[in-house]
Amino acid sequence: MALEPGRDEIGREQSHLPEADSDWLVLGLVDEAPGGILDAAPDGILSVDDANRILSVNRKVETLFGYPRAELVGRPVHLLLPLWPSTRSPLSDGPSAWSRSTNQAARAIGRRQDGSGVPVEVVIRALHTEGARRAVAVVRAVDTADASAGMSANDIIERTHDGIWVVDAASLRVIYANHGLAQRLGYRHDDMVGMGVDLIAPGFVDDELRRPLARLRDDPGSSLVHRLELRGADGSRIPVEVRTQALPAAGGAESGTHSDAYMSFARDLSERAEKQSARRTTQVAAEVLDDRARIGRDLHDGVLQRIFATAMAVRALGPKTAGTGVGSDLARIVEELDGCIHDLRSAVDGIAPEGDVKLGLRADLWEILADERAALMLTPNVQFGGELDEIDGELRRQILAIFREVLSNVARHAHASQVDIVVEASDGSFLLRVCDDGVGFDPSGPWSGRGLRNLTQRARLLGGTFTIRSNYGEGTVVECRVPHDGPDR
Repeated sequence: MALEPGRDEIGREQSHLPEADSDWLVLGLVDEAPGGILDAAPDGILSVDDANRILSVNRKVETLFGYPRAELVGRPVHLLLPLWPSTRSPLSDGPSAWSRSTNQAARAIGRRQDGSGVPVEVVIRALHTEGARRAVAVVRAVDTADASAGMSANDIIERTHDGIWVVDAASLRVIYANHGLAQRLGYRHDDMVGMGVDLIAPGFVDDELRRPLARLRDDPGSSLVHRLELRGADGSRIPVEVRTQALPAAGGAESGTHSDAYMSFARDLSERAEKQSARRTTQVAAEVLDDRARIGRDLHDGVLQRIFATAMAVRALGPKTAGTGVGSDLARIVEELDGCIHDLRSAVDGIAPEGDVKLGLRADLWEILADERAALMLTPNVQFGGELDEIDGELRRQILAIFREVLSNVARHAHASQVDIVVEASDGSFLLRVCDDGVGFDPSGPWSGRGLRNLTQRARLLGGTFTIRSNYGEGTVVECRVPHDGPDR
């Protein structure tokens, strides 16, 4: 389609657009690829001159065939596509064989840099711009072909969500706009052609852009990146980043004329800002959850256990203060401390993020100590170490059962005044050691209960050992050591 100079039916000044305007636009896009428009395409796109030399390729061609872009430009297209139609006659004598091609997809075997073949579908489109006959090929690997196979370069330009428009350099009126721009601004696509660019991009006509744009016309290979606001049909404003370059003159670079149009590629910054805001929101939420989990752990493993230890110490004062009349006061203090522990546990559960309420093996061991404190009637010396919270699954359940049974045996039989507990995980091994200064017993003698036998059996099933060292009047040391490989054993 060609627009002749003059005015349209509503009095708008028209701009001259060369014949085969879409060919001219595609040629500019493919040969110059401003802002990576075609580099972002899912298919390989390359342009070829009438002598079958490669003029330009997009990034997908590089990955599909294994050649760097610089090694392909200027080389015969048959290097990649051996069955590419050969030129039958010089440009001055008539069209090439492929210049009559249609946009029908054809199967072929491409050749990679390593010599291997790749089955492809190829669509060849001939461009008939004045003095610059070209062909553009869209290449897609057959194993990835789908319903969109056979999409031409022009199809890709039209379907991109980013805005593309071409402005006549003299009148600054829009002579081309893709559907992505029309949809983003809320216009009918056909209504945008002939519209003054100031209606959709007021900043494009600002004085500060005139000089840089003029320089582009003298150097069509260069481009200008700038930011401005697009104006929607409803008056809304859309911040965009724009890359503008001058399209080659209709007669080609050899015509010696200045470029007579600007092509702009706009990327919506509001979407980028929304994504950045969403990432920041997600990051802040994650940091809040981490802080809540850390506070929960600190309260549970620090403050809560100190209150627990204080309650046990107060309870241990009971026998020492018998007959002094303070027993009831001590009982009330212990009861109050128990209430503090209960309230603090509820607070920890509320602070910890969902799914992180269970704070690991260390917390479960403290829970068992709290449950057994009344029976022990003393405050154990407890030492935790290593990555205890990495232990989970069946191993964790068995360790808790062993720990509870050991403390129960101490409370029932030891009559001890001091108990030392060591629990640690390091170097792929878990260790539980409980020492008391109680009455002791003879480990070689017949065991009256099933408890110790059960403990030995549990440790053996976990691939570990359970040992007992004791003498009458010298207390008892029990030690359980089992291997562990981290979580979910």
